[in-house]
Amino acid sequence: MLVYYINQSLWITLLILAPVVGVTIALGLIIGFLQAIFQLQDQALPFGIKLLAVSLVLFALGSWQSGLLINFMDTMLNILPTAGKTT
Repeated sequence: MLVYYINQSLWITLLILAPVVGVTIALGLIIGFLQAIFQLQDQALPFGIKLLAVSLVLFALGSWQSGLLINFMDTMLNILPTAGKTT
């Protein structure tokens, strides 16, 4: 039973982090490629663009992500009274 809930927590963590990490990696590759093409040496440009993109992703998916966390935490709190009982 414990292994199942640990597995669920890791899966929820992956679901929450995947969009943010995916957008960051994709933008990093695209911006790095464009900087190499145009020979730009500015380090603030990729940081600002990634910050804006991650903020937009969190704004767009924040309610879904918080819903996942709330449902999982509700499940954890509901099984807590029975956690120490043996059957």
